Amino acid sequence: MNGFAGETLDLTRTVDSAPKPANEGGLLKAAANFAKGKLPELSAPSTPKQPANSNAKRTSVMSINVEMTGTITTPDEIHIYGAFQGNVRASSITIGAGGSVRGDVVAETVTVLGTVDGRIHGQIVQLGAGAVVRGDIIHAALGIDTAATFEGASKRAQNPLADAPAIVAVPKKAAE
Repeated sequence: MNGFAGETLDLTRTVDSAPKPANEGGLLKAAANFAKGKLPELSAPSTPKQPANSNAKRTSVMSINVEMTGTITTPDEIHIYGAFQGNVRASSITIGAGGSVRGDVVAETVTVLGTVDGRIHGQIVQLGAGAVVRGDIIHAALGIDTAATFEGASKRAQNPLADAPAIVAVPKKAAE
């Protein structure tokens, strides 16, 4: 069999002896079936599995092209790369380069590489290169890169989250 003039090659037999990466055998069989005029079988997209442990670390990400107004309250981690106007409370907050928050930020760990216009309450607060913070920082530990800008007061507190304002999400009214 040479593969010319309408002959079909059996690709699966040629490759079976060599080690194959995951799913390669399935791809070759599909290609061989397609060459025989058979359409590939389509399967429904799989749904992501929920973590077995409900305490598993979860991260929400607000991408760079997103602009939002409101309140964010989550027991998980959040990364903000877009523009958010409102208060944010999470276990860990990262404001990425180009990201901005106009409001209070409350978390165990706060990392700022973008801009914050408002107070920050955090056990550990880090201002990285390029960070701009206009507001007070209440912290247990504070690190400020020499290329960061900070305009406000810094107050060291044993438990900075105890002094933080309560950030409560307002429940959305049901559609009428």
